[in-house]
Formats: sequence, C-alpha cells, structure tokens
Amino acid sequence: NDAVQQKTEDYGKYESGNKLAFSDLQKYLDTTYPSLSIDFYRDILPQIKKIMTDTFRAVYPIIDPNKRLNTFEIYGYDFMIDSAFRVYLIEVNTNPCTCLLYTSPSPRDATLSRMPSSA
Repeated sequence: NDAVQQKTEDYGKYESGNKLAFSDLQKYLDTTYPSLSIDFYRDILPQIKKIMTDTFRAVYPIIDPNKRLNTFEIYGYDFMIDSAFRVYLIEVNTNPCTCLLYTSPSPRDATLSRMPSSA
C-alpha cells in the first residue's frame, strides 16, 4: 500500500514512487531473466486483465445497483508476481492514490474539481 510504503526509508530507492512502467518492467525482465524470454504483454498482462475482469464480474450486480448513467469510478489494483511469473491480486482500492503518477494537479484531481458538487 502506497500510503504505508512512502513512510519507509527505501521508498523510491529503485523506482520513483515505487511504481514501474510496463516498459521498465520489460527491461528488468530482459536483463534479469534473459534465458526465460518473458514478455510482459504476452505472459503477464493477460493474467492481470483476467483477474481484473473476474473481479468486476464478481461484483457487477452490486457495484452500481441503481444503474446510473454517465458516471465512472476509478479503481486501483495492486498485484504481486511470483518467481514463476504468476500474477496474484493483493487488493482493489476504491479511492486509489494517483497523486504520485502526475504533476500536481493530477488528471483525477483536475477532473474532480470540474465536476458539479451534486454529481
């Protein structure tokens, strides 16, 4: 969890904000495991997409019981990858921190500030 991690002395030691772009993860895989030929887009991303799809299917009937139109919600997914490159879901956040990904204000903050208070 970013709110907890940012208080540690190693926070940001290896990558800014302890977040890694897909392309940077691919470079890490290519450098660290060259003989395995792990391709993020072929081997890891499909697992992430399946997990995300499964979570939405599991809660779809209760996620918006009033079937409101013209609305959206941002979710934050935290994953872990094991030594066999299997992906596991750690948690889903209904109010993810996006502030570290962008300069201030974040696109999320800018969008929310333009929304009417009655939305």
